[in-house]
Amino acid sequence: APSVEIANLPAADSNKLQRAARILSVLAEGLLAKVSRLHIEEDQSNNRRTTIKRFLHSYAHRSISLSDLAKSLYLSESRTSHVVKDLFGKSFRELVIEERVMRAKVMLQSRDEPVALIARDVGFPDEFHFNRMFKKIVGTPPGKFRRAIKRDIS
Repeated sequence: APSVEIANLPAADSNKLQRAARILSVLAEGLLAKVSRLHIEEDQSNNRRTTIKRFLHSYAHRSISLSDLAKSLYLSESRTSHVVKDLFGKSFRELVIEERVMRAKVMLQSRDEPVALIARDVGFPDEFHFNRMFKKIVGTPPGKFRRAIKRDIS
C-alpha cells in the first residue's frame, strides 16, 4: 500500500473542521444519552426483578395473587402481568408454582414429614395438585424424589 506523505495533504479548512467537530460533539452527546437511558432502564428492570423475587420468596407459601404483587409494585394487574412476563418469560402463576416446588424439594430432603403436610406448608391447596406440579417441574413425583435422595445419601 502506498504511503501518503503529510506534505501532500491539503491544508485544513477551519470551517470544515468546526462543522466536523460540532457533528462529532452532537453524536457523542447522543450516544452518551442513549447509554445513560439504557443504564437507567436496566437498573429499573433489575430493581423490579429483585422486588418480584423478594415478593415470591416472602409470600409464595401463602395464597397470593397477581393483584397482591401489583399492589406491591404500584402497578395495574395488567401492567404487572406484562412486566413479569418480560422479566422472567413466565406468568406470575408459573413463578409461584416454581418457587413452591423448589421449597418443597428442600423440605423433602431435610424433613421426614408426610408429603401432604409439605404440600400444605409450601402453599399448595391439596396433595394431588402438588404431586402433579412437582412431577411437571422436577420430572418425578415427590415421593419418588424423596426416596431417591435418601438412597443417594445412604
